[in-house]
Amino acid sequence: MTDAPRATVAMPGVRWWERALDALEWSLLAVVALLGGVLGRFVAMSASTPASAQFFRIDFAHIALAGLVLVVCGRMAFDGQYSQKMTQDATRMARQAGLWGLLVVWAALSVMWAAQEVRAAVAVVLLLLEVLLGLYIAVQAHRGHMGALCALVAIAAVPHALLGMAQYANGDALGLVALGEKPWNPADPHGFGPEPFRSHGLAAHPNGLSGYLALAVMLSAVWAYVRWRGTGRWAAVVVGGVCFAGLLTTASRTAILSAVGYVGLAAVLVTLTRYGGFSWRRLGWAALGAGLLATLGVLAVWWVPAAGFFWERMQIVTEWWYITERFTVGFPKTLAVWAERPLLGTGLDGLRPALLELPPDEGFSLGVLAAHNVYVVVLAELGALGLGLFAAALWFPLRRLWAARGAEQLILLALLTVCVMMLWDYYFWHGYPLRALVLWLSGLAWEQASRATHAPAE
Repeated sequence: MTDAPRATVAMPGVRWWERALDALEWSLLAVVALLGGVLGRFVAMSASTPASAQFFRIDFAHIALAGLVLVVCGRMAFDGQYSQKMTQDATRMARQAGLWGLLVVWAALSVMWAAQEVRAAVAVVLLLLEVLLGLYIAVQAHRGHMGALCALVAIAAVPHALLGMAQYANGDALGLVALGEKPWNPADPHGFGPEPFRSHGLAAHPNGLSGYLALAVMLSAVWAYVRWRGTGRWAAVVVGGVCFAGLLTTASRTAILSAVGYVGLAAVLVTLTRYGGFSWRRLGWAALGAGLLATLGVLAVWWVPAAGFFWERMQIVTEWWYITERFTVGFPKTLAVWAERPLLGTGLDGLRPALLELPPDEGFSLGVLAAHNVYVVVLAELGALGLGLFAAALWFPLRRLWAARGAEQLILLALLTVCVMMLWDYYFWHGYPLRALVLWLSGLAWEQASRATHAPAE
Protein backbone atom coordinates (compact mmCIF):
# COMPACT_ATOMS: atom_id res chain seq x y z
CA MET A 1 0.00 0.00 0.00
CA THR A 2 1.32 3.42 -0.90
CA ASP A 3 0.44 6.88 0.27
CA ALA A 4 1.39 8.54 -2.98
CA PRO A 5 -1.51 10.03 -4.96
CA ARG A 6 -2.68 7.89 -7.82
CA ALA A 7 -1.58 9.07 -11.24
CA THR A 8 -4.39 10.57 -13.27
CA VAL A 9 -4.56 10.43 -17.04
CA ALA A 10 -5.51 13.65 -18.77
CA MET A 11 -8.66 13.27 -20.87
CA PRO A 12 -8.23 15.20 -24.14
CA GLY A 13 -11.99 15.19 -24.64
CA VAL A 14 -12.84 16.93 -21.37
CA ARG A 15 -15.04 19.92 -22.11
CA TRP A 16 -14.87 23.31 -20.43
CA TRP A 17 -18.19 22.88 -18.67
CA GLU A 18 -16.98 19.60 -17.14
CA ARG A 19 -14.00 21.43 -15.68
CA ALA A 20 -16.35 24.17 -14.46
CA LEU A 21 -18.59 21.62 -12.72
CA ASP A 22 -15.55 19.95 -11.15
CA ALA A 23 -14.52 23.35 -9.82
CA LEU A 24 -18.05 23.90 -8.52
CA GLU A 25 -17.98 20.60 -6.64
CA TRP A 26 -14.69 21.46 -4.96
CA SER A 27 -15.93 24.97 -4.17
CA LEU A 28 -18.97 23.55 -2.41
CA LEU A 29 -16.70 21.14 -0.53
CA ALA A 30 -14.63 24.11 0.61
CA VAL A 31 -17.78 25.89 1.81
CA VAL A 32 -18.81 22.82 3.82
CA ALA A 33 -15.35 22.73 5.43
CA LEU A 34 -15.39 26.49 6.11
CA LEU A 35 -18.85 26.43 7.70
CA GLY A 36 -18.04 23.39 9.84
CA GLY A 37 -17.26 25.63 12.80
CA VAL A 38 -20.07 28.16 12.28
CA LEU A 39 -23.17 28.46 14.47
CA GLY A 40 -25.19 30.05 11.65
CA ARG A 41 -28.33 28.13 10.80
CA PHE A 42 -31.73 28.45 9.21
CA VAL A 43 -34.53 27.85 11.72
CA ALA A 44 -38.06 27.09 10.59
CA MET A 45 -41.45 25.97 11.93
CA SER A 46 -43.69 23.24 10.60
CA ALA A 47 -46.87 25.25 11.31
CA SER A 48 -47.89 28.88 11.46
CA THR A 49 -49.38 28.62 14.94
CA PRO A 50 -46.85 28.42 17.80
CA ALA A 51 -49.00 25.91 19.71
CA SER A 52 -48.61 23.23 17.03
CA ALA A 53 -45.23 24.27 15.64
CA GLN A 54 -42.27 21.93 15.51
CA PHE A 55 -39.00 23.85 15.31
CA PHE A 56 -36.14 22.42 13.31
CA ARG A 57 -32.81 23.82 12.18
CA ILE A 58 -30.60 23.42 9.15
CA ASP A 59 -26.99 24.56 9.49
CA PHE A 60 -25.58 26.62 6.63
CA ALA A 61 -22.98 23.90 6.10
CA HIS A 62 -25.78 21.46 5.31
CA ILE A 63 -27.26 23.87 2.76
CA ALA A 64 -23.91 23.88 0.93
CA LEU A 65 -23.77 20.09 1.31
CA ALA A 66 -27.25 19.75 -0.21
CA GLY A 67 -26.03 21.88 -3.14
CA LEU A 68 -23.08 19.54 -3.63
CA VAL A 69 -25.34 16.47 -3.64
CA LEU A 70 -27.66 18.12 -6.18
CA VAL A 71 -24.74 18.97 -8.47
CA VAL A 72 -23.40 15.41 -8.32
CA CYS A 73 -26.84 13.87 -8.88
CA GLY A 74 -27.51 16.26 -11.79
CA ARG A 75 -24.24 15.34 -13.44
CA MET A 76 -24.97 11.64 -12.98
CA ALA A 77 -28.37 12.11 -14.63
CA PHE A 78 -27.10 13.95 -17.71
CA ASP A 79 -23.49 12.76 -18.12
CA GLY A 80 -23.22 9.03 -18.77
CA GLN A 81 -19.42 8.87 -18.51
CA TYR A 82 -19.42 10.78 -15.21
CA SER A 83 -22.24 8.59 -13.89
CA GLN A 84 -20.45 5.37 -14.82
CA LYS A 85 -17.19 6.44 -13.16
CA MET A 86 -18.92 7.80 -10.03
CA THR A 87 -21.06 4.66 -9.68
CA GLN A 88 -18.02 2.41 -10.10
CA ASP A 89 -15.97 4.28 -7.47
CA ALA A 90 -18.87 4.68 -5.05
CA THR A 91 -19.70 0.97 -5.29
CA ARG A 92 -16.12 0.22 -4.37
CA MET A 93 -16.56 2.24 -1.16
CA ALA A 94 -20.13 1.16 -0.39
CA ARG A 95 -19.12 -1.80 1.77
CA GLN A 96 -17.17 0.49 4.08
CA ALA A 97 -20.15 2.85 4.45
CA GLY A 98 -22.77 0.11 4.79
CA LEU A 99 -23.24 0.36 8.56
CA TRP A 100 -23.77 4.11 8.33
CA GLY A 101 -26.42 3.39 5.70
CA LEU A 102 -28.18 1.03 8.10
CA LEU A 103 -28.03 3.72 10.78
CA VAL A 104 -29.75 6.16 8.40
CA VAL A 105 -32.47 3.57 7.72
CA TRP A 106 -33.02 3.03 11.45
CA ALA A 107 -33.12 6.79 12.03
CA ALA A 108 -35.71 7.10 9.23
CA LEU A 109 -37.85 4.44 10.90
CA SER A 110 -37.61 6.37 14.17
CA VAL A 111 -39.68 9.17 12.60
CA MET A 112 -42.73 6.93 13.06
CA TRP A 113 -42.54 7.08 16.87
CA ALA A 114 -40.87 10.49 17.29
CA ALA A 115 -42.84 13.05 19.29
CA GLN A 116 -41.85 15.73 16.77
CA GLU A 117 -41.93 13.88 13.48
CA VAL A 118 -41.06 16.90 11.30
CA ARG A 119 -37.97 17.69 13.38
CA ALA A 120 -36.92 14.02 13.24
CA ALA A 121 -37.49 13.78 9.48
CA VAL A 122 -35.33 16.86 8.83
CA ALA A 123 -32.60 15.39 11.06
CA VAL A 124 -32.70 12.15 9.06
CA VAL A 125 -32.23 14.04 5.78
CA LEU A 126 -29.23 15.88 7.27
CA LEU A 127 -27.69 12.61 8.45
CA LEU A 128 -28.20 11.12 4.99
CA LEU A 129 -26.45 14.11 3.42
CA GLU A 130 -23.53 13.62 5.80
CA VAL A 131 -23.17 9.93 4.91
CA LEU A 132 -23.27 10.84 1.20
CA LEU A 133 -20.54 13.39 1.94
CA GLY A 134 -18.40 10.64 3.48
CA LEU A 135 -18.94 8.49 0.39
CA TYR A 136 -18.04 11.39 -1.91
CA ILE A 137 -14.88 12.11 0.10
CA ALA A 138 -13.89 8.44 -0.19
CA VAL A 139 -14.35 8.60 -3.97
CA GLN A 140 -12.26 11.76 -4.30
CA ALA A 141 -9.54 10.29 -2.07
CA HIS A 142 -9.50 7.18 -4.27
CA ARG A 143 -8.86 9.45 -7.25
CA GLY A 144 -5.65 10.72 -5.68
CA HIS A 145 -6.84 13.77 -3.73
CA MET A 146 -6.06 12.61 -0.18
CA GLY A 147 -3.70 15.50 0.56
CA ALA A 148 -6.05 18.09 -0.94
CA LEU A 149 -9.01 16.83 1.11
CA CYS A 150 -7.01 17.07 4.34
CA ALA A 151 -5.66 20.50 3.37
CA LEU A 152 -9.15 21.78 2.58
CA VAL A 153 -10.40 21.31 6.15
CA ALA A 154 -7.15 22.53 7.71
CA ILE A 155 -6.98 25.71 5.61
CA ALA A 156 -10.70 26.40 6.08
CA ALA A 157 -10.14 26.35 9.85
CA VAL A 158 -7.45 29.06 9.75
CA PRO A 159 -9.89 32.03 9.68
CA HIS A 160 -11.71 30.52 12.68
CA ALA A 161 -8.42 30.11 14.56
CA LEU A 162 -7.41 33.70 13.80
CA LEU A 163 -10.82 34.95 14.90
CA GLY A 164 -10.51 33.00 18.14
CA MET A 165 -7.10 34.53 18.83
CA ALA A 166 -8.47 38.02 18.10
CA GLN A 167 -11.38 37.41 20.50
CA TYR A 168 -9.00 36.28 23.23
CA ALA A 169 -6.75 39.30 22.70
CA ASN A 170 -9.84 41.52 22.92
CA GLY A 171 -11.12 39.73 26.02
CA ASP A 172 -14.60 39.67 24.53
CA ALA A 173 -16.51 38.98 21.34
CA LEU A 174 -15.70 41.34 18.46
CA GLY A 175 -19.27 42.37 17.68
CA LEU A 176 -19.42 40.46 14.38
CA VAL A 177 -23.12 39.76 14.80
CA ALA A 178 -23.69 39.90 11.05
CA LEU A 179 -21.36 36.90 10.67
CA GLY A 180 -23.17 34.99 13.41
CA GLU A 181 -20.81 35.73 16.29
CA LYS A 182 -22.49 35.07 19.62
CA PRO A 183 -22.08 37.84 22.26
CA TRP A 184 -20.41 36.84 25.50
CA ASN A 185 -22.63 37.01 28.56
CA PRO A 186 -20.58 36.38 31.74
CA ALA A 187 -23.80 36.11 33.77
CA ASP A 188 -24.96 33.09 31.77
CA PRO A 189 -23.42 29.82 33.05
CA HIS A 190 -23.97 28.20 29.66
CA GLY A 191 -22.44 31.21 27.94
CA PHE A 192 -18.98 30.10 29.08
CA GLY A 193 -19.03 32.44 32.11
CA PRO A 194 -18.66 33.50 34.91
CA GLU A 195 -15.01 32.69 34.26
CA PRO A 196 -12.26 34.36 32.21
CA PHE A 197 -13.17 34.75 28.57
CA ARG A 198 -12.70 31.75 26.30
CA SER A 199 -12.76 32.31 22.56
CA HIS A 200 -15.60 30.69 20.62
CA GLY A 201 -15.16 32.06 17.09
CA LEU A 202 -18.46 31.78 15.24
CA ALA A 203 -19.55 28.68 17.15
CA ALA A 204 -22.14 28.65 19.93
CA HIS A 205 -19.64 27.64 22.59
CA PRO A 206 -15.82 27.41 22.99
CA ASN A 207 -16.07 23.62 23.01
CA GLY A 208 -17.62 23.70 19.55
CA LEU A 209 -14.73 25.73 18.16
CA SER A 210 -12.23 23.50 19.96
CA GLY A 211 -13.63 20.33 18.38
CA TYR A 212 -13.44 21.93 14.94
CA LEU A 213 -9.86 23.12 15.41
CA ALA A 214 -8.75 19.80 16.92
CA LEU A 215 -9.97 18.05 13.75
CA ALA A 216 -8.07 20.62 11.67
CA VAL A 217 -4.86 19.98 13.62
CA MET A 218 -5.16 16.22 13.07
CA LEU A 219 -5.85 16.57 9.34
CA SER A 220 -2.91 19.00 9.09
CA ALA A 221 -0.71 16.19 10.39
CA VAL A 222 -2.04 13.80 7.73
CA TRP A 223 -1.57 16.49 5.08
CA ALA A 224 2.03 17.01 6.20
CA TYR A 225 2.71 13.27 5.99
CA VAL A 226 1.19 12.88 2.51
CA ARG A 227 3.16 15.87 1.20
CA TRP A 228 6.33 15.30 3.25
CA ARG A 229 8.63 15.02 0.24
CA GLY A 230 7.37 18.29 -1.25
CA THR A 231 7.14 21.91 -0.21
CA GLY A 232 3.55 21.33 0.91
CA ARG A 233 4.75 19.89 4.21
CA TRP A 234 5.80 23.34 5.45
CA ALA A 235 2.42 24.81 4.55
CA ALA A 236 0.80 21.97 6.49
CA VAL A 237 3.00 22.59 9.53
CA VAL A 238 2.26 26.33 9.52
CA VAL A 239 -1.49 25.81 9.07
CA GLY A 240 -1.55 23.18 11.81
CA GLY A 241 0.38 25.50 14.12
CA VAL A 242 -2.09 28.35 13.55
CA CYS A 243 -5.03 26.03 14.23
CA PHE A 244 -3.38 24.78 17.42
CA ALA A 245 -2.72 28.35 18.59
CA GLY A 246 -6.41 29.11 18.09
CA LEU A 247 -7.28 25.90 19.91
CA LEU A 248 -5.32 27.05 22.98
CA THR A 249 -7.48 30.17 23.31
CA THR A 250 -10.62 28.05 23.77
CA ALA A 251 -9.10 26.54 26.98
CA SER A 252 -10.94 23.32 26.13
CA ARG A 253 -9.22 20.55 28.06
CA THR A 254 -10.54 17.59 26.09
CA ALA A 255 -9.74 19.01 22.66
CA ILE A 256 -6.28 20.35 23.56
CA LEU A 257 -5.18 17.14 25.28
CA SER A 258 -6.55 15.11 22.37
CA ALA A 259 -4.75 17.22 19.75
CA VAL A 260 -1.44 17.13 21.65
CA GLY A 261 -1.76 13.39 22.27
CA TYR A 262 -2.65 12.70 18.64
CA VAL A 263 0.26 14.67 17.17
CA GLY A 264 2.72 13.13 19.64
CA LEU A 265 1.54 9.57 19.11
CA ALA A 266 1.33 10.03 15.33
CA ALA A 267 4.90 11.34 15.17
CA VAL A 268 6.25 8.44 17.21
CA LEU A 269 4.25 5.78 15.32
CA VAL A 270 5.32 7.10 11.93
CA THR A 271 8.96 7.12 13.03
CA LEU A 272 8.80 3.58 14.41
CA THR A 273 6.85 2.00 11.55
CA ARG A 274 8.87 3.72 8.84
CA TYR A 275 12.32 3.09 10.26
CA GLY A 276 12.00 0.02 12.48
CA GLY A 277 8.94 -1.98 11.50
CA PHE A 278 5.87 -2.39 13.68
CA SER A 279 5.77 -4.48 16.85
CA TRP A 280 3.90 -4.43 20.15
CA ARG A 281 7.12 -3.50 21.91
CA ARG A 282 7.60 -0.50 19.66
CA LEU A 283 3.94 0.40 20.20
CA GLY A 284 4.64 0.51 23.94
CA TRP A 285 7.59 2.82 23.39
CA ALA A 286 5.43 4.91 21.06
CA ALA A 287 2.79 5.28 23.78
CA LEU A 288 5.46 6.29 26.27
CA GLY A 289 6.90 8.82 23.84
CA ALA A 290 3.45 10.24 23.16
CA GLY A 291 2.89 10.63 26.88
CA LEU A 292 6.16 12.52 27.23
CA LEU A 293 5.30 14.76 24.29
CA ALA A 294 1.85 15.42 25.74
CA THR A 295 3.48 16.39 29.04
CA LEU A 296 5.82 18.77 27.25
CA GLY A 297 2.82 20.20 25.39
CA VAL A 298 0.98 20.87 28.64
CA LEU A 299 4.07 22.51 30.12
CA ALA A 300 4.37 24.65 27.00
CA VAL A 301 0.75 25.72 27.39
CA TRP A 302 1.65 26.92 30.89
CA TRP A 303 4.08 29.44 29.41
CA VAL A 304 1.80 30.68 26.62
CA PRO A 305 0.19 33.92 27.87
CA ALA A 306 -2.83 33.54 25.59
CA ALA A 307 -3.75 30.28 27.29
CA GLY A 308 -2.80 30.88 30.90
CA PHE A 309 -6.35 30.23 32.00
CA PHE A 310 -6.10 26.77 30.46
CA TRP A 311 -3.45 25.79 32.98
CA GLU A 312 -5.84 26.55 35.83
CA ARG A 313 -8.48 24.39 34.16
CA MET A 314 -5.91 21.68 33.42
CA GLN A 315 -5.12 21.21 37.11
CA ILE A 316 -8.71 20.06 37.67
CA VAL A 317 -8.17 17.10 35.30
CA THR A 318 -5.93 15.43 37.88
CA GLU A 319 -8.71 15.36 40.48
CA TRP A 320 -10.84 12.21 40.60
CA TRP A 321 -14.11 14.06 41.12
CA TYR A 322 -13.60 15.88 37.82
CA ILE A 323 -12.98 12.66 35.89
CA THR A 324 -16.13 11.04 37.28
CA GLU A 325 -18.15 14.24 36.82
CA ARG A 326 -17.27 14.50 33.14
CA PHE A 327 -18.46 10.92 32.67
CA THR A 328 -21.77 11.61 34.44
CA VAL A 329 -22.70 15.27 33.80
CA GLY A 330 -26.20 15.38 32.36
CA PHE A 331 -26.49 11.58 32.52
CA PRO A 332 -29.44 11.12 34.98
CA LYS A 333 -32.06 12.99 32.98
CA THR A 334 -30.74 11.83 29.61
CA LEU A 335 -30.95 8.22 30.81
CA ALA A 336 -34.41 8.95 32.22
CA VAL A 337 -35.50 9.97 28.72
CA TRP A 338 -33.92 6.81 27.28
CA ALA A 339 -35.64 4.60 29.88
CA GLU A 340 -39.03 5.54 28.42
CA ARG A 341 -38.11 3.82 25.12
CA PRO A 342 -34.94 1.79 25.74
CA LEU A 343 -35.00 -0.07 22.42
CA LEU A 344 -36.37 2.63 20.11
CA GLY A 345 -35.29 5.96 21.62
CA THR A 346 -36.94 9.34 21.14
CA GLY A 347 -36.21 9.53 17.43
CA LEU A 348 -33.31 11.38 15.83
CA ASP A 349 -32.78 14.87 17.32
CA GLY A 350 -35.57 14.22 19.81
CA LEU A 351 -33.51 14.43 23.01
CA ARG A 352 -33.61 18.21 23.42
CA PRO A 353 -37.43 18.51 23.19
CA ALA A 354 -37.77 15.59 25.63
CA LEU A 355 -35.35 17.19 28.11
CA LEU A 356 -37.22 20.50 27.99
CA GLU A 357 -40.28 18.72 29.36
CA LEU A 358 -38.35 17.76 32.51
CA PRO A 359 -37.79 20.05 35.54
CA PRO A 360 -34.94 22.48 34.72
CA ASP A 361 -31.47 22.11 36.18
CA GLU A 362 -30.66 24.73 38.77
CA GLY A 363 -28.65 27.63 37.34
CA PHE A 364 -28.78 26.36 33.76
CA SER A 365 -30.28 28.90 31.37
CA LEU A 366 -31.37 26.38 28.73
CA GLY A 367 -33.38 24.20 31.10
CA VAL A 368 -31.79 20.73 31.23
CA LEU A 369 -28.21 19.82 30.37
CA ALA A 370 -27.85 16.84 28.01
CA ALA A 371 -25.29 14.14 28.75
CA HIS A 372 -21.79 15.20 27.71
CA ASN A 373 -21.28 11.91 25.93
CA VAL A 374 -22.16 11.22 22.29
CA TYR A 375 -22.83 7.53 22.91
CA VAL A 376 -25.35 8.25 25.66
CA VAL A 377 -27.03 10.88 23.47
CA VAL A 378 -27.29 8.38 20.59
CA LEU A 379 -28.67 5.81 23.03
CA ALA A 380 -31.40 8.23 24.11
CA GLU A 381 -32.29 9.25 20.55
CA LEU A 382 -31.99 5.97 18.65
CA GLY A 383 -32.23 3.38 21.40
CA ALA A 384 -30.03 0.39 22.06
CA LEU A 385 -30.20 -0.80 18.43
CA GLY A 386 -29.22 2.62 17.13
CA LEU A 387 -26.28 2.84 19.52
CA GLY A 388 -25.14 -0.61 18.38
CA LEU A 389 -25.21 0.46 14.73
CA PHE A 390 -23.41 3.73 15.52
CA ALA A 391 -20.66 1.99 17.50
CA ALA A 392 -20.27 -0.67 14.79
CA ALA A 393 -20.06 1.99 12.06
CA LEU A 394 -17.22 3.71 13.92
CA TRP A 395 -15.46 0.44 14.75
CA PHE A 396 -15.61 -1.05 11.23
CA PRO A 397 -12.66 0.97 9.80
CA LEU A 398 -10.87 1.09 13.16
CA ARG A 399 -10.39 -2.68 13.21
CA ARG A 400 -7.47 -2.14 10.80
CA LEU A 401 -5.67 0.30 13.11
CA TRP A 402 -2.87 -2.06 14.17
CA ALA A 403 -2.29 -3.43 10.67
CA ALA A 404 -2.39 -0.03 8.96
CA ARG A 405 0.66 1.90 7.85
CA GLY A 406 1.44 5.44 6.80
CA ALA A 407 -1.46 7.77 5.94
CA GLU A 408 -4.06 5.11 6.73
CA GLN A 409 -2.64 4.69 10.23
CA LEU A 410 -2.73 8.45 10.83
CA ILE A 411 -6.31 8.74 9.58
CA LEU A 412 -7.51 5.83 11.72
CA LEU A 413 -5.68 7.26 14.71
CA ALA A 414 -7.50 10.57 14.14
CA LEU A 415 -10.83 8.72 13.96
CA LEU A 416 -9.99 6.86 17.18
CA THR A 417 -9.12 10.18 18.84
CA VAL A 418 -12.52 11.58 17.84
CA CYS A 419 -14.22 8.48 19.26
CA VAL A 420 -12.44 9.07 22.59
CA MET A 421 -13.39 12.77 22.56
CA MET A 422 -17.01 11.72 22.18
CA LEU A 423 -16.84 10.32 25.72
CA TRP A 424 -16.55 13.85 27.15
CA ASP A 425 -18.81 16.02 24.98
CA TYR A 426 -21.59 15.82 22.42
CA TYR A 427 -20.58 18.43 19.82
CA PHE A 428 -19.55 15.74 17.33
CA TRP A 429 -23.17 14.53 17.15
CA HIS A 430 -25.48 17.54 17.18
CA GLY A 431 -25.56 21.22 18.07
CA TYR A 432 -22.86 22.06 15.52
CA PRO A 433 -22.27 20.86 11.94
CA LEU A 434 -19.22 18.94 13.15
CA ARG A 435 -20.79 15.56 12.53
CA ALA A 436 -20.41 16.24 8.79
CA LEU A 437 -16.65 16.60 9.31
CA VAL A 438 -16.58 13.35 11.29
CA LEU A 439 -18.09 11.71 8.19
CA TRP A 440 -15.48 13.55 6.11
CA LEU A 441 -12.77 11.91 8.22
CA SER A 442 -14.61 8.57 8.03
CA GLY A 443 -14.69 8.85 4.23
CA LEU A 444 -10.90 9.11 4.18
CA ALA A 445 -10.73 5.99 6.36
CA TRP A 446 -13.16 4.13 4.09
CA GLU A 447 -11.00 4.81 1.05
CA GLN A 448 -7.85 3.56 2.75
CA ALA A 449 -9.62 0.40 3.94
CA SER A 450 -11.08 -0.18 0.47
CA ARG A 451 -7.64 0.21 -1.10
CA ALA A 452 -6.25 -2.44 1.24
CA THR A 453 -9.23 -4.75 0.61
CA HIS A 454 -8.94 -4.56 -3.18
CA ALA A 455 -5.14 -4.62 -3.31
CA PRO A 456 -4.81 -8.39 -4.03
CA ALA A 457 -7.27 -8.20 -6.90
CA GLU A 458 -5.41 -5.33 -8.48
